[in-house]
Amino acid sequence: MIKFKRVISIVLCIVLMVTLFPTSVKAQVSETSEIVYDSVTDTYTETVRIYSSDISNEAPVPDSKPELFKGSRPKKWIIYDVRVTNPEWTDRSKKLGVVKAINGSSVTASATATESAMYTSDVSIPVSILNVALGYKVTNSYSISGSATGNIPKGYKLGAARGYPIYEVRSFKAKLVHSIIQGTVYKRGSGTTKKPIGIEIVFQYTR
Repeated sequence: MIKFKRVISIVLCIVLMVTLFPTSVKAQVSETSEIVYDSVTDTYTETVRIYSSDISNEAPVPDSKPELFKGSRPKKWIIYDVRVTNPEWTDRSKKLGVVKAINGSSVTASATATESAMYTSDVSIPVSILNVALGYKVTNSYSISGSATGNIPKGYKLGAARGYPIYEVRSFKAKLVHSIIQGTVYKRGSGTTKKPIGIEIVFQYTR
């Protein structure tokens, strides 16, 4: 009976710790690859995309600034028409550090980085409003990592192995309206958000 009570106490402590201290959750990892031959330069390019990200399970909270919602002209922001405009945009301007190792006719490369989510808008919107509308924190940094194995074609050698971050791009529209009187719109605007979702590793094989 005493042992049983101890077990119950341990379980309750674990549940309490998980409740009080939320942790990052690793999203499911998936991978796609393609290889292209360029007859002009006589090179092969193998591209591997690894989709993974650490997204905090802490839910975004709505903005409750009293000056925004109270007063003689109460206002509220409405975010609508949220669309994924590019599910996997690779930012080739950001080169990530890649660790590579060649083993016979195969090469393994891996990269790890911390990249920030980003947003742009032509109107000033409270960030916490966007957090709720988009479902994640649009200015937070997220960890992305990936490892890929490439197959070196016979008669070729590894010329380069590069890594780049992949983002999911969304567009949205926004309007500042009267909280009570329907149809009263004070401001309108639109914007885009970019969330890090993975890493692209590119192998280049030359003669």
